[in-house]
Amino acid sequence: MLEDREKRNIFMFIVMLVFMVLIFGPLFTINSQLGEKSDSETFPSENVFETACKESDNFNPNVKKISFTSRKPSKDCKEGSNRVCFSKPFKPKPLSKAECNKLKFKLGIKECGYDNDMWAGAVKRCGGVNHMATPEDLAALAEVLYKLPCGGHPNVNPYSYYTGRAVYDEEKAASLGLRKGSYIALWTNKEAGDEMVSRPGEYAYGRNYFPKNSSWYPYERYGKSNKRMAVCVFKD
Repeated sequence: MLEDREKRNIFMFIVMLVFMVLIFGPLFTINSQLGEKSDSETFPSENVFETACKESDNFNPNVKKISFTSRKPSKDCKEGSNRVCFSKPFKPKPLSKAECNKLKFKLGIKECGYDNDMWAGAVKRCGGVNHMATPEDLAALAEVLYKLPCGGHPNVNPYSYYTGRAVYDEEKAASLGLRKGSYIALWTNKEAGDEMVSRPGEYAYGRNYFPKNSSWYPYERYGKSNKRMAVCVFKD
């Protein structure tokens, strides 16, 4: 049998233990909750980043479907639809000034000013300016080729320079049959006119696709060393 003194000591120990649990238990719970809250505020979940990205003004939820083909596709590619069907990119064969002037009314060209006109050669290959890529077509291509951090795609103004958080998606470019590791430069069907101080037939607009931006700019039409390529557009 335990002595009365030993019983009292055991009883006091139990009372102190219960007292410590009652006092310090809630403090541990509060610190744990504060720690969890601090961690969540310091390290937001991926869903938070994705939501913020998709709620930004630059996010485009309705990018068009893009395809590149050597033949006219069987699917509907009408202007205004949610699909753009390009030919394979090609290097134009230049036209002389005389040949350009001879064909300009048939092809829809406004002015012919120089020999070795690469842009006019692209127009001839496509069968007229109406079958070349419009600024809107090439902006739609940019929207597909550039990817935001959330995995979505940006809005690209057809008539302005794009720079933002989106970067060029080489894997997507490769899936479309485009070259990886090098930028693309394509002509549009738009000639530069009175908005520029230049000679008639000197410039036409194009779009470049760089690693972190896409530029819309008027470029010299002439010169055999001109590296700009072109695509035709199938419009049923």
